Amino acid sequence: RAMELFFFLLNADSPLSKEHIITALWPEFDDQINQTFHSTLHHLRKLFGESCILFQANSYSLNLVTCYGENVWYDVKEFQMRHTEANQALAHEETITAKKALLRMVELYRGDYGRPFYNDWCTLKRNELCTAYLEAQRQLAQIAWQSKTYNECIHHWHQLLSIDNCQEEAHYSIMLCYLHQAKRSAALRQYQHCKETLQQELGIQPGLAIEKLYQRLTKPID
Repeated sequence: RAMELFFFLLNADSPLSKEHIITALWPEFDDQINQTFHSTLHHLRKLFGESCILFQANSYSLNLVTCYGENVWYDVKEFQMRHTEANQALAHEETITAKKALLRMVELYRGDYGRPFYNDWCTLKRNELCTAYLEAQRQLAQIAWQSKTYNECIHHWHQLLSIDNCQEEAHYSIMLCYLHQAKRSAALRQYQHCKETLQQELGIQPGLAIEKLYQRLTKPID
């Protein structure tokens, strides 16, 4: 409970009321909920220091700087900063700056956020961060494609597939990279992998773009 309360406060952009915290973390109200809240808060203050949990205007917030100084670092905050930086650079077609920020994003990402937590606040945050990570891999793959560094492009698409193996765009783009490398057999294997995955996971067949590329690969050479 203390761990989840800590991360909930850490992610908050503004101080939170007791009612807000209880609703988010312990939606199943009972007669002991008030005691649960205060005992969890007490435990958190023992762990981090009394002054790290501020209570002002009937709201709670974290103030880690008070106990630990200015060098408090949170990977999620940096991930979000790099995400913003990458989007701004891409909007201005500053590819080098964008790539640097995107690479830092994928370096920081370590899988699902807040694995021990199951409440809605965390599920939303988890999905938001995962979506941003997948988009970072997609952008890196596209940058690599534009520079004709096909192995790098394939790597980023594979990283994306390791999270969502039903992304047809990734399968298609990997096949296309192999085609440009004259690796017809590898492209055909990727098609088969895509077809099997979509059938097993979703019960569907590959889309028209992949099928056309497959027909192109299997067309007899005159």
